[in-house]
Amino acid sequence: MSRIFSGISTTVVKLIIPLLLSIIIPMFFSFATIGGKPLLSAFEQFMLGGLIFLASTLISVSNEVSEMLKLRRQEHQFWDVQNDVDKLFANMRASFNKVLRESSPEENLFAQYFQGVLSEVSASIYMAATKKELRVDELTFGTTDLLLKIMERRARDTFRLVHSLDARPNNFDFSTWARSYYQELTQLAAADKISVRRLFIFGDETDLESPLAQKLFAFHTGNKGYEYRVISRADWMAIVRGNKLPEAHSEFGVWGDMLAYSAIRSSPVHMEGAYYSLPQVIERYREVFDAGWRLGTTLTPTSQVSGTVGVAELFATTSKPGALNSGNASPTP
Repeated sequence: MSRIFSGISTTVVKLIIPLLLSIIIPMFFSFATIGGKPLLSAFEQFMLGGLIFLASTLISVSNEVSEMLKLRRQEHQFWDVQNDVDKLFANMRASFNKVLRESSPEENLFAQYFQGVLSEVSASIYMAATKKELRVDELTFGTTDLLLKIMERRARDTFRLVHSLDARPNNFDFSTWARSYYQELTQLAAADKISVRRLFIFGDETDLESPLAQKLFAFHTGNKGYEYRVISRADWMAIVRGNKLPEAHSEFGVWGDMLAYSAIRSSPVHMEGAYYSLPQVIERYREVFDAGWRLGTTLTPTSQVSGTVGVAELFATTSKPGALNSGNASPTP
């Protein structure tokens, strides 16, 4: 309401000023004389007042139009396409406006659906910008593929990855994605772009003696850039609790000094978790991992493993996707 009154007051003021000028200036000429005769006749004074009013009003209107055009230009500059991201926003805005024109938002299913989607995207971008946190819930693990491509352009990084072996939710998954993921990691490690430290969590000795676990140990022992250690779940959870890390975040990965990832849940084709880029959060996860790494030990693969174990041999262990995965935790990329 106050904005309405403010707008009305401004309009009234803009009309009063031309009106006052159209009265005062002709009155001045009414007192001016030449040879005892008025400089302007009454009719000429009237016409002068009218012209002054029109001129003042036109000037005021032109100023208003100029301000409106300036704001419009600023709006266009805001949405100006400077890069691919700007182009995406511009196209989205144009397409969404077309959707809105179909019918009123209350009766427009498309508009309501995309408004919800855009609200989620906006909230996600806000979280990334302010809290340096990115939640992911995807079927194709595309985020991990993006990260691997980023790592190819960076200096050498150390990956710290937590992997559960016991019957509780673990993060190893023999799916097509996992094979591709291990292959790319191994290539980056062979090229000295990364080193991989994987901390295996076990419940009891049987977890360490399984054929698949033995091949995992052999793989990490025989491939360049890989290291591993094992630690009991009891010791690991004590470290997690001692460092005041939520137990739900006990399966995680640290990508050098760039990102930390905390797993939430998964299936053989699904990944849900959160990435963190705040330096203090990354450092916290790294400290927890390093504490477990210092306490962990390495094992000598048993005689059931012969020769070098590469990616092909590792994934030939089972033909059943998700053999080690209960489906409740996420692969730690």
